[in-house]
Amino acid sequence: MVFLYLAYWFFLRKETYFNFNRFFLVGSIFLVLLIPLLHVNLSISRNETFRGPAARIVQVRSYYEQLIAMTDPDYLNINRSSGAGMNDLFEGSMPGNRSTENLNFSFDLSREEELAGTTGGKNSIFRDISVAEIILLVYLSGVFYFFIRFLYLVIRLIILSKKYGVVRQNDLKMVKLKEELSPFSFFSYVFINLDVLSDTELNNIIAHEKTHMKQWHTIDHLFAQGLAVFQWFNPFAWQIRNALKTTHEYIADKNVLDQDFGLFDYQSLLLKQVITYHSVELVNNFNLKPIKKRIAMMTKLRSGIPAKLKALLVIPFAVLLFLFFADFTISGTENGIFNINSLMKEKQDQEKLIGLWKNEDEGNYGQLIFCDSEKMYILEEQTSCREYYYSISDNLLTLSFNPEGTVNMVMKYKLTDSAFTIYWSNKEFSVYRKTPFKNSMELVLDNRDMKIDLPVISRYRLMEDQSRIYDIFLGYPEESKTDDPKLVFIQKEIDFGQFSGMLEKEKQNYKAIDHPYLTAVFHIDKDIPMKYVYKLKQILRENNSLKFADAGIPGDEQVLPVLKHAVGLPRLLPPVDALIIEKEEIRKRGIGIFGIDLASRSNSPAILNRDIKEFIKENMKYVLLLQFDNETPYGEYIEAVDMIFDAIYDLREELALSKYNIPYNDLGPVQQKEIKEVYPVTLTEENVDEDG
Repeated sequence: MVFLYLAYWFFLRKETYFNFNRFFLVGSIFLVLLIPLLHVNLSISRNETFRGPAARIVQVRSYYEQLIAMTDPDYLNINRSSGAGMNDLFEGSMPGNRSTENLNFSFDLSREEELAGTTGGKNSIFRDISVAEIILLVYLSGVFYFFIRFLYLVIRLIILSKKYGVVRQNDLKMVKLKEELSPFSFFSYVFINLDVLSDTELNNIIAHEKTHMKQWHTIDHLFAQGLAVFQWFNPFAWQIRNALKTTHEYIADKNVLDQDFGLFDYQSLLLKQVITYHSVELVNNFNLKPIKKRIAMMTKLRSGIPAKLKALLVIPFAVLLFLFFADFTISGTENGIFNINSLMKEKQDQEKLIGLWKNEDEGNYGQLIFCDSEKMYILEEQTSCREYYYSISDNLLTLSFNPEGTVNMVMKYKLTDSAFTIYWSNKEFSVYRKTPFKNSMELVLDNRDMKIDLPVISRYRLMEDQSRIYDIFLGYPEESKTDDPKLVFIQKEIDFGQFSGMLEKEKQNYKAIDHPYLTAVFHIDKDIPMKYVYKLKQILRENNSLKFADAGIPGDEQVLPVLKHAVGLPRLLPPVDALIIEKEEIRKRGIGIFGIDLASRSNSPAILNRDIKEFIKENMKYVLLLQFDNETPYGEYIEAVDMIFDAIYDLREELALSKYNIPYNDLGPVQQKEIKEVYPVTLTEENVDEDG
């Protein structure tokens, strides 16, 4: 109704082809009632050329289904169910080249239902009455009201004809009113107050109403009124009804003027009727209210050829109506028949899959899954990840190593709004829950009840051995910088005084031979002052826990979403008994010192990076000294560390290319060790407020 009414409003409303407009409006009513009842079979090949546009059309078609599903708990079960149990999944023909010979699944659903949950709990509360039933009750109440109102108008006409009697005049049946009502007609009955009209006025009105009678305008009115009764909530139903009544008056006005009635007298009569008398709904009123439009139409020049061409613009609207609202099936010679609803479900499932999914049972295959519009990334364990091109069809998930799908792995899946179940084999399946996060790092930082905005790092590494790391979280509570930061360790909020004891206790959960390899991973907000980070590092040193890494956001897009939790900048802390050498002694040994004071740094990162590389090239032996104070933001500190690593790795890359013509990262371990000895990361740090 929206499409068709807007087509009338923009293209036809101001044109003088009134009979065509009448045909269009009446046809619109037929069309909006007929199209949802149509079922048409389209014979096209089921390939990507047609599936793409069809899927986009189906996406729009699905919006009103989604609205229904929001109000009716049983709608999805009734309309989306395949009608087959798990063991009946592969009955019938399979799409494309998929074979069903080896697909004989038999599933025990008890654990899946336990993990994925059931929908009965929440919906059972509303089983007796749903939102959809409430809406239906309101709708039927509106239909009842407007139908009774319609009957009242018909009965009122009958009462008027009984009260004043009916006089036949040629082919008219005239009811001579004694009430102050504007003249109107209903089928062949004309209701008119003769006492207030002159002969000329009476002739004008009779000519006008005869047009309504001869062209059966009352039938149009009843049809449009019936639509408005059953679509009472829809403003466009009432607009179409009003537009049709106005068009009828344009037609009758034109017919009167074509009979050489005086234009000025006729317009004066219309104004008199509007000012003096009331009109009656449901009938053909002589004084229909939009009098200004009627007078304008009487004097308007007849529409020309360009206006006729506007009628052709209605065709795209009709096509849109069919595509969006008719029920149709697509068939192809090689693939049998599939209903558009099936394609719609596939498109909706594809959209639902996009995002990060977490395995509900850590013992099952695939800890995390991330899906974009084309690829699925499966985190198997730690930092081992597989990536596939994927597609879904007929409740089957197909994984391929390439977009052409030359090697396909087909498996059963089930998808709801929050759970995604993949049946890897006839004995193994995994249930995943949808998360609101874009990557695995956001998942790690979730539920900490604190603000942790990690710094960006470019020279990161993936912490591959996730079994020997422990996480430390430091951030401001609820994004407030006025309070002291919160420290979270082993899922507990602690103070700094508790950290040493809890760290020692946590280390006892690992094998003693693993203790030297345990790594503390800092998840620290970039606005945290360095005095807190310095305190943490001192505690780690006192506990002889020297391996640590700064977690961060990778500075490029190379890291897969399921691996971002493993991104870090690994380093070593000096032991408590490390030898401290004064700067002058270092220089006496022929070692150059390049100082970077964060408190007074004025050069840009690019200039500083250049200066570091020039200094290293001029000094065979060197130390890079990074100085900060207690109030230096952690983010600025990490930026400086990252810049130092970046400069050294640039030098290593240059040497590798010049000596071996191979990038540094592609060299073997022996060659890499050789280059590391030329350009080692000799970085030392100093807190000027603590170390003096």
